[in-house]
Amino acid sequence: MTRTSQSRLHAGKRGAAQRKARRQGYSYAGDIRDSGIRADLVLLFISWMNIDQSRKFPRLTAAFLHGVQDWARKHGGAA
Repeated sequence: MTRTSQSRLHAGKRGAAQRKARRQGYSYAGDIRDSGIRADLVLLFISWMNIDQSRKFPRLTAAFLHGVQDWARKHGGAA
């Protein structure tokens, strides 16, 4: 097995975690908005993931933020 094909095998698992984090970010932004709390993207990020986790999981952190941004873009403004 070549190095490239081996890396493709492992890429799927990492992608699934990122997709899950993005979906969680999207749904979390909706939940915050439905509860009537006005919060910006930074507040949403901090409430979901502390600094230590963002250092350990930078890709999941970015995916979560993208989900929040997707929600904000679709619903016209900050969550």
